[in-house]
Amino acid sequence: MFNKVILVGHLGKNPDIKYFDSGSIVASFSIAVLDTFKKGTEKKQKTQWFNVKIWGKLAETAATYLRKGSKVLIEGKLSVEEYKNKEDVKVRRTYINADKFIFLNKKEKAPRITPVRDEIEEYDEDIDY
Repeated sequence: MFNKVILVGHLGKNPDIKYFDSGSIVASFSIAVLDTFKKGTEKKQKTQWFNVKIWGKLAETAATYLRKGSKVLIEGKLSVEEYKNKEDVKVRRTYINADKFIFLNKKEKAPRITPVRDEIEEYDEDIDY
């Protein structure tokens, strides 16, 4: 069997970080992926949302650098978690268990800074230093 997912999209919000007593860390976020298709002769677009989890050192990197709106390539495996909600109903949630991500944002140009001449302070010569 083969379980591999590769997605390119934009983060819907900043990653949520969770630390565990065991020392593990997980970053969770969702990405929006634009799906373009034809319906007859008309070109249509649909946004699909995918939940992503990243573990360990990679989670720390994601928490540091990824922000809402960041364009990213996610690579990992499709996973399903099951749990019971507050009403004791069994819920299944599908997510991408990422083992790799690549930043795809274009580098922004640094703002042009106009040098400002520092003002020179004059000291009273009678002060002992």
